[in-house]
Amino acid sequence: MYCNDADHKTLGDRTVTFYMDLGFFMRYSPPECGQNLPVSLETMGWDDGFASAFAKYTGPCIPGRVACRQRTLWEIFIEGGFVHAGISGALRRLGRLPVVGDFVVVLHQPDTGSDTIVDILPRKTTFTRGVPGVDGANQVIAANINTVFIVTAAGPDLNSRLLERYLAIVHASGAQPVILINKADLSPDPASLPAEITPVPLVSRSFISARLQRGVFPVSIRISCRE
Repeated sequence: MYCNDADHKTLGDRTVTFYMDLGFFMRYSPPECGQNLPVSLETMGWDDGFASAFAKYTGPCIPGRVACRQRTLWEIFIEGGFVHAGISGALRRLGRLPVVGDFVVVLHQPDTGSDTIVDILPRKTTFTRGVPGVDGANQVIAANINTVFIVTAAGPDLNSRLLERYLAIVHASGAQPVILINKADLSPDPASLPAEITPVPLVSRSFISARLQRGVFPVSIRISCRE
């Protein structure tokens, strides 16, 4: 998902931008808030598990996925488009706030121009961070992310210890990490790059050069196929 600073979160002393694992963004330019896109729930990651959790809702309720938050409103992708919605008083009283990536239940009333998030479907994965000033408390900042691409560069910036920190965050979320080493063309010995990150085993990794377009196509296929 892409939308202003709602998708940029700080984990520790690093800033991470969450681009959701949605293949259709490989075929469209990144949308700005308010831009309509021809999407389907299946494209957004809807599956039998979410459908089963939603089955108890009837009437004007429809499912959607959170794209971004703008103060008291959330942009929700629904079948064929998007809506802006607030949250119900019950969710607010419980402190249950939707985050980017959540699948939600929307009370959809187009005749009155009203849309309200009334529930959040169970999350499959969650990214969290500590709440400032509250010991032991965590805040969910993104949900239902299947794959996370950790991008770094060959050369002085290639730091296996830092990669291990990122991997710990990704593994804790339940998502699948993939390491992308960019600027492989700047390495004097590209064949030695795997040895530089040997302390990070059993994780998919790709060595690419955006400038030379080497190794980029397989990565784009993997994103577009939502593997």
